[in-house]
Amino acid sequence: MVNVGNVVVVVEGRDVSLGNDVSTGVGVSGRLDLVGGRCVGFIGRTGVGRVIVWPPGTKVSGSASDVRITSEGKTVRLGETIEGGTEFGHDFAGIRAMLPRACREANLLQVGLS
Repeated sequence: MVNVGNVVVVVEGRDVSLGNDVSTGVGVSGRLDLVGGRCVGFIGRTGVGRVIVWPPGTKVSGSASDVRITSEGKTVRLGETIEGGTEFGHDFAGIRAMLPRACREANLLQVGLS
């Protein structure tokens, strides 16, 4: 978890191997916003937020509303619409408890930009 001013960017700190298990991936897109006013993620048309869990190796720079996230060779900022991929089956054990209280009720969504 990276705190940049009052903004939180969640970066998974370990590589996950599924071995020979099959995983299903889907495309995701949305505008980067602050879920609960604190955590970088997507907020849907219904107002429901999803906190993004970025892959290991993601770098965060800038501050507050000028947060820049560099992941898998691409740099994105708050307010930009991004497209990426996600895989189902991650439980992100332990991450939710570390989130700011304003973000804990949101779903967690792994997003890769490659």
